[in-house]
Order: sequence, then structure tokens, then C-alpha cells
Amino acid sequence: MAELLVPLEDLREDYEKAVERSPLATVFHRPEWLETLRVSLGGRIRILVHDEFYMPLHLKGFWPFRRVYSLDYDTYGGPVPRYRRASGPFRMTPIFGAWDLVRIVDFHGLLEPVPGMDLMDVETQVIYARGGIGEVRENYHRSLKKALKKARREGVQVEKVRSEGQVAVFYHLYQQTIRRLGIHRKPLRLFQEIYRRMVPKKLATFYLARHEGQAVAGMVILKDARMALAWQEGYRAEALQLNAVHLILDRALEDACAEGIPLFNLGPTPKGRDGILQWKAHFGATSRFFTVLQRLPEHLALLWKFRHRENLHPGVRVD
Repeated sequence: MAELLVPLEDLREDYEKAVERSPLATVFHRPEWLETLRVSLGGRIRILVHDEFYMPLHLKGFWPFRRVYSLDYDTYGGPVPRYRRASGPFRMTPIFGAWDLVRIVDFHGLLEPVPGMDLMDVETQVIYARGGIGEVRENYHRSLKKALKKARREGVQVEKVRSEGQVAVFYHLYQQTIRRLGIHRKPLRLFQEIYRRMVPKKLATFYLARHEGQAVAGMVILKDARMALAWQEGYRAEALQLNAVHLILDRALEDACAEGIPLFNLGPTPKGRDGILQWKAHFGATSRFFTVLQRLPEHLALLWKFRHRENLHPGVRVD
């Protein structure tokens, strides 16, 4: 059967059952996340329907400038098997237009190479938490343990965000961080919709760290029963000296373990940020690789290949 792009509302019941049933589904497959994207970022949510799997896609723009993502800000992603017996690898035929910019995250490696698409290896750092918070903390580096003690001694306290007003406080910290790093800023509306739609379903948690009554750092965790992700953070410059972000992540790990979440993803690290890699390693994180399938219109393809030439699989382009 050829793949079809179907609106989420047309097969919501069957799709939700597949997501609940599959051990490979993540928070990014949940309808709550898809609705959050649609409401806050616009565009259309479509489900790619295959004989053996579903895959949610976010379509933005129209020909000849359409973008097809699985999904915006998705670190897990990929296909969700429709049936218990379906396990991959799955063969997907390209159904996208020649001018479409397509990005598909295949976290579990379920897709075969797709004709006309490039494959790129992406490294993320994960913490295995099945043994509980005691075992996780045993794997902390001694310098991290000292940093956590220092943060508590300095009076840094971590709390969960309980109101939309506090979401705005987090966003102010997030904006400061984005400006320092010079990276793309996500809109306030997105964080507000996450708080409204996902926090009540226990699919997200916002944290703030305070020092002497002032918010100095914050973090957003996206999660489901299978995995959690330290998704976005923000902090004032002085928070680095206070080790406030360390304390938030330690609290988030403790909460995830209490909820029985077995895997905690700290997210990919940009090239050249060795200090961040070392910081994650101090929490006991180890590397895990996943695949991103990318197809760009010709006018963008050469630029993208040059920027990501170190990560591309050799000879993966199938024309």
C-alpha cells in the first residue's frame, strides 16, 4: 500500500491506541504534543499511514516552500508500529514533493534508507535510571556531588512551576540564555500551551531554581512512562556559579525515578561544545546514536551537506 497523509482527527482513536501500545512511542508521538504544536506554531498535523506503522508529521507552509518535520523540536520520533507484531525495519516510499524540505527523526532505527534522502548520525546523551535515584546518584562524578552540596549550602531551592505566571518567569530566563548562545528562540506561546495541555497529563514539568527569593534558573522536562527529556533550560549568568542548573537536573532525575521512567535523555550536544559533553558525563550519561533522514530542495542541499559533512553516512544518497 502506498503511504497516505491523513489528518490526525480522522484516525485519532486508532492512532492513540497504537501510541499507548507501542514501547517505542514517546511523548513526541502523543496527541497532546501534536495539538500543542498545531495551536502554538500553526501548520497542519498529518499522520503518515503505512501498512505497518504510523508516523506523525508537522506540515508548515505550502508549495513550493513546504516543510515536513517529524516533528518540530523532536529528539525522539520516528514511526510507531501499528500492530504488536510489527517491529521493522520498515520500507517507506517517498511521497513528498520535489520542493518539500523534509526532516524525519528515526530514534529507534526502524526505517530503511529512503530513496532521495540523506542519513545523518546524531549523538545524544542518556542516563539509564531503572535502578532508581540511589543508583543514578552513585554514578555522579565526585565534582558534581560537590557542586550539588555547594548549591544547597548557598541556599538554592528547586520548585515546580504551579502557574502560568511562573511560566513567564521561566521564559524570561530562557530568553536570556538564547541571546547568550545566539540560537533560535522558541515562542512563548509554545511554552504556555505545553503548560496548559501537557502538565495536567503529567507529560511535562517546569522547574525553577531560586536563590534569595529570585529565580536564577529553570528547565522544562518532557516525558511519558518510557522516557524523559531535559528539553529546554534558561538561567542567569550567576546561576552557573551557584550550580543551580545542576540542582534542577538532580531534582528532575529524582522525580523521573519516582515515576518509574527508565530512560532520561539529556539531548544532543552541538559540535564543539566539549564542556557541555563533560558536564553531562558527570551525571553518568552515556552516548546513544540515532538517525535523522533529511531531504532538502536542491537550492539548500549543497549548503546543508557542507555544514554537516562530518555526520553524513558515506554513500547514503539513493537516487
